[in-house]
Amino acid sequence: MVRWSRTMVFTSLLFALCVSLLGRDSASATGPVHLPPVHAIHVNCQDPGGGDGSQSAPLNSLSEASAANLQPGQSLLFQRGTVCSGALGVQDSGTAGDPIRIGAYGKGPLPQIVGNGPDAVLLENASNVTVEDLEITNPGTPDTPRRGVHVVADGKLVEDVTLEKLFIHDVDGDLQKDTGGTGGIQLDALGTTPYGRFDQITISDNQIDNVSRSGIFIVGTQNSDRPDSSKPWPFGSTAIVVSGNSLDHLAGDGIVATGTVGAVLKDNAVSDGNEAGTPYNEPGAICDAGIWAWNANSTLIEDNIVSHMEFNGCDGEGYDVDYNQDGTIVQDNISEDNGGGFILFCTDKYPHHGDVRYNLSIDDAATIEDAPCDIGAGNIGTLNGIRMYNNTIVAPTPLAALEMLPLSSLFNPGDFVFVNNIVVATTPQSTPLPCGDDCSNNLFFGLPSSGTNALNGNPLLKDPVGRGTTRESIAKGFQIDRKSPAVGAGVPVTGGATQDFFGHPVPTVTPPAIGFDQPPVRAS
Repeated sequence: MVRWSRTMVFTSLLFALCVSLLGRDSASATGPVHLPPVHAIHVNCQDPGGGDGSQSAPLNSLSEASAANLQPGQSLLFQRGTVCSGALGVQDSGTAGDPIRIGAYGKGPLPQIVGNGPDAVLLENASNVTVEDLEITNPGTPDTPRRGVHVVADGKLVEDVTLEKLFIHDVDGDLQKDTGGTGGIQLDALGTTPYGRFDQITISDNQIDNVSRSGIFIVGTQNSDRPDSSKPWPFGSTAIVVSGNSLDHLAGDGIVATGTVGAVLKDNAVSDGNEAGTPYNEPGAICDAGIWAWNANSTLIEDNIVSHMEFNGCDGEGYDVDYNQDGTIVQDNISEDNGGGFILFCTDKYPHHGDVRYNLSIDDAATIEDAPCDIGAGNIGTLNGIRMYNNTIVAPTPLAALEMLPLSSLFNPGDFVFVNNIVVATTPQSTPLPCGDDCSNNLFFGLPSSGTNALNGNPLLKDPVGRGTTRESIAKGFQIDRKSPAVGAGVPVTGGATQDFFGHPVPTVTPPAIGFDQPPVRAS
């Protein structure tokens, strides 16, 4: 009989434990070990050591950050108060429930990414991604393309991308727009077999300053066979929302949506744009406006402020209902002191419907710019399908123009509708406002009346001299007194808006008021 010493027992147990562990390792070796990813990868480009991406040993270059192979639910975070130079490229996607987040950590000012090439930040075929809380610049020369943030869908559907709370400034490049153009934020859907496109894109609460050429420019498809807005367009980008952004000092356009269906451009402030504008008859003409759409259906442009767009020979309007669009609504906006005027209407031969309603135009150089815009193709067309109603216009000389050449009538109005508008000339003038053949129930003050059933007299604006600083406070001074002749003097507009600029309901039983304000009716 073998007697076991304590030493022999301990040795045997230790051997058995080792065999068990080895067996477990051998079993796991038959397939990869899927360890859960760390929640966040940290980047501090001013850390001399570099490391594994932990907060204590962060990555220290944009090239390392670009190669991080982000997984759904992970975050790529940059240390506040630091600067990274180069380019950040992301090709990874999250999932609907676990998006990838690119942002900041720590305390202090926003982390800076300073680009040195075409794109400071590039998202390429990356879905379910949020980029936020970064300061982005991309200096360059006038002959090179430069973008702050560039989002690309190359032959694929890119969805659920959010760009928010970014400070993008000093993006200095060439003056190209459209696909691959220079700008603060550029979205490009590329490819034709299949077409690339976007869905559920949110661009919100960003500050964009001193960029060339465009502030925010969206190319939603390379497909040019857009039907009218009553028909489906499967190649257009959908669920695009651009809201709450502030854009200032722009070489060209403020916000442009192209290749989109149902884009919403809302609550944005654009100022000092078209700074590089040049006449349309010069080589390389630069013609830009504040907010508009092209090759697009059912665009909603509402609750924005556009001011101080420059006119250097072409455009410079606050808003634009361009050719090659259909179903555009421009409502509840403010246009103030724009050198090219309140709004551009392009004629041209395309499906072309739009409503411009319940807006306030203050001190704009012209009320309407009216022109065939597809000049190279020889298209003339009319303003058929365009309605302009219940707007309040106050300016020294609220005339219409053809690229700033005053006309005695609109260029080619067709069945253009101009009704229920207040038009005030703060400098008395003898020239009436041309408003086409379907012009009725407008109130004019300081200039001769136009159209049928017109009123001529003081609209009794509450305080048009005292200006506020916000959209709402500016607009309040241009509301009408309850004793205004504009009250109840309008005509119903079929299929028109149900609310005015201030959210008051538009009367359906009694006639509406003229202008952008429908004073609430007091109970008797």
